Amino acid sequence: MILEIHELSKEFANKDKQVNAVDKASFRVKSGEFAGIIGHSGSGKSTLFHLITGLLRPTSGSISIDELNVNTAGEPELALMRNQKIGYIFQEQCLLKNYTVLENVFMPGILCTGKSKEGIREKAEKLLELVGLSELKNSYPNEISGGEARRVAIARALINDPEIVIADEPTGSLDPDNSDIIMKLLRKVTDQGVAVIISTHDLSVLKYADKVFIMKNGNLSEKGSVVIRTASFEEAQELAEIELACFLPEEAATLEQIKSRLRAFPYHFQVAYLNHKIIGFVDGPVTDDDKISDRMYADVNVHKEEGSYQTVFGLNVLPEFRQKGFAHRLMHHLIKQAKREKRKAVILTCKENLIGFYEAMGFQNKGISNSLHGGAVWYDMELKL
Repeated sequence: MILEIHELSKEFANKDKQVNAVDKASFRVKSGEFAGIIGHSGSGKSTLFHLITGLLRPTSGSISIDELNVNTAGEPELALMRNQKIGYIFQEQCLLKNYTVLENVFMPGILCTGKSKEGIREKAEKLLELVGLSELKNSYPNEISGGEARRVAIARALINDPEIVIADEPTGSLDPDNSDIIMKLLRKVTDQGVAVIISTHDLSVLKYADKVFIMKNGNLSEKGSVVIRTASFEEAQELAEIELACFLPEEAATLEQIKSRLRAFPYHFQVAYLNHKIIGFVDGPVTDDDKISDRMYADVNVHKEEGSYQTVFGLNVLPEFRQKGFAHRLMHHLIKQAKREKRKAVILTCKENLIGFYEAMGFQNKGISNSLHGGAVWYDMELKL
């Protein structure tokens, strides 16, 4: 699935002048990509989403979803698109006040022909469990809080397994814990092949995005986007310098060790590339060992193409690019690759100060590791796939 807009504009009349709510916006999002749009209130984000979903008609420009031309599609076709292709999470929630929370979630599924009502109801209950609202399934919209209503709207948007999820301020009205629940859910949906587009004021949620756009006065521009690709042998020196910037000298891999890894398992040596510069990398062999050992660091022959476990030797991002979500993106990329290759788990060791970082991504702390790498205390972490 590819969503593409080109030179998209929407003008509104404001007294005696025309206002460009969206001004020649262009972008492209495909299946399995997470795009975040940041901008102040009134910058045009909601108007852009209404145009993409066919709720508004553009003044000029084009919108296409695969072979569907949204500009020229009729209302019945657009309604079917919104029901089956797009899960739209409105900023205002838009729940039906005379129906229960559960009924609000499964309503779009009932309207989607060819699905059993029992199956849809069961799925709706599972989605409510995912967003932490099982106990409120028989409540009505006027009996729940604004934050709870937001989570109901998110569950409803996922009921028909959409190809695209569009979320207008999905974490608005939510506390940090519930915001994390929702963003992890949207990231999980992305990793399963859905295109996700969100608007937000909350910069902290952008760590989950693959690409970021800035909207200002109707103009849309892409913020520097990171590209993740396989490392080349010629980049060994640059990778060694990043390693030294991230670890103590006694813990860092040497240039010769990095060259050895690049020869042994190049496909599992991924770099993050931003504005013509490598800003970080993740690497590790595939092995049949279920825990990291000091032997692995010394012997690249532990790499087994058909091994059960994907290891992580290093998840390294230059200090000036930390706290910007690049480490999350590198790790998500490696996890997706491990899933495609049908590994049992991703395993790594980390220091105590990073346990929370990995636990937030779903890793389980298995306790103090037997590894004595660099003379430090390490903890075994495991993410079952």
